[in-house]
Amino acid sequence: MRPGAGGSPRAATALAVGLLGGGATSTVIGHVLPSPALFWLGVVALVIGTGPVSFAAGLGRWPTWVLGLQSTFFSLLLFGLLAEGLWRVLRDPDPSTIAPIASYEAARRNPALFRSWWNRHVEAFLELPILAPGSVSAPFVLRPGSRAVYHDSEIRINRLGFRGDEISREKGGLYRIFALGESTTFGITMSAGDRPWPEVLEAAIRERFECDAPVQVVNAGVPGWTLANQIARLEREIIPLKPDLIVSYHGYNGFHFFFRELPGMVVQTGDLFVERPSRLWSRLENGLRLWSIRRRYAAIEPLDESVASSLLLETAYAKQYRELVARAGAHDVPVALSTFNMAIDGSSPEEAIRFYEAIFPDARVRERANELHNRLVRELGPLLGVRVVEATPELNGRYRDFYTDIVHFNQAGRERLAQNMLRGLEPFLLAAPRPHCRERAGRSDRLQEPGPGPSGPVGPASSGSQSRSWNPPMRRTVLVRDRMYDQTWG
Repeated sequence: MRPGAGGSPRAATALAVGLLGGGATSTVIGHVLPSPALFWLGVVALVIGTGPVSFAAGLGRWPTWVLGLQSTFFSLLLFGLLAEGLWRVLRDPDPSTIAPIASYEAARRNPALFRSWWNRHVEAFLELPILAPGSVSAPFVLRPGSRAVYHDSEIRINRLGFRGDEISREKGGLYRIFALGESTTFGITMSAGDRPWPEVLEAAIRERFECDAPVQVVNAGVPGWTLANQIARLEREIIPLKPDLIVSYHGYNGFHFFFRELPGMVVQTGDLFVERPSRLWSRLENGLRLWSIRRRYAAIEPLDESVASSLLLETAYAKQYRELVARAGAHDVPVALSTFNMAIDGSSPEEAIRFYEAIFPDARVRERANELHNRLVRELGPLLGVRVVEATPELNGRYRDFYTDIVHFNQAGRERLAQNMLRGLEPFLLAAPRPHCRERAGRSDRLQEPGPGPSGPVGPASSGSQSRSWNPPMRRTVLVRDRMYDQTWG
């Protein structure tokens, strides 16, 4: 062989090795970050490296089995690219083109479509200009004086930083109620006529009662916040506005305050579902994770749900409720604590639970946590001398009627919650001298205390003539050692 005759094959081999090594590195890094640009750049390098470059380098020089591996890998890459393209076109449409899906029945007709829409739904909401970056403890804050349109719903943040119409710092003769909460109080509204439940509650009070002091309900819900975040701003942003009553509707975002302390619950927080540059690979990876989680759920031995009250009342959640009542009480502001609602409860069918698990893989343990939370509120309220508002009748567990996902309401759900709140707050509204409300003449549809619904018996009222004993039903639960999926906007 003449000197230099092997230069070209050696160069082709070096180029093939470089493309394969660089392509593999770029693909892995792009997948993990995730970075679509790095991922697809790496894929292109792998296709070129395993295809024409390797063919030119190895033809007539590499062993047959090496050429076979090269051809197989090249074919798999091409097949993967074809499958990715078909998946995007046939199974994973652009979520921005999907109309809002606002009911369980609509979602379950096409679960894959719902998952695609829901992921984009969350991303679009978090990109709204009404939200500003917060801190580690509070991922978002509301931007005062901002507005945005979400689907067909206009969302306004007033100059004091609360959702709704402008309010004055001086309340004058108003009776002012502050509704503390999460995104379920803020309101993930999508249609033009949708209203958050605090706004519905104010309108319901105005329609039903004549009051010596007009009642104003301020929506102090913030997406992603916990009760701890509300306590942190209480004396800085809420107490100066002279509230006459504070109502707390917290739950879902703070469930991790249980898991870190109760027996058998050891939880690491972190996202379980991560979107990857390849939609097909993302679905495969997330499907494997969900399968693994379900296996772990199935392997856990059920423990008695009757967690000792002494343990429940010493959790971080209980301490936060005590702090809220104490700080408000220092300014002579009464507090009402509310139970919380989810789309599923202990009586929900397996079909519904598995449907929600596809997006909320910790749905079962979250449902158990909601039972513990509501039990905590019912036991803690009388101990602190505050009223417990039972928000669950005909709402908790009613996934077919009132929810857009596992925890957020459609408009019918927000209106039902406002009715339950109105029923629970009647003793405050009827009190003299303020606001001293009376039912409007001619109204015969006074709210009646409902009987047991899907969520069980009605909870206690801790003050006034409506007080009565309430014993939580005993049942079995699963306390899970698992990772949790923390919704940063729930």
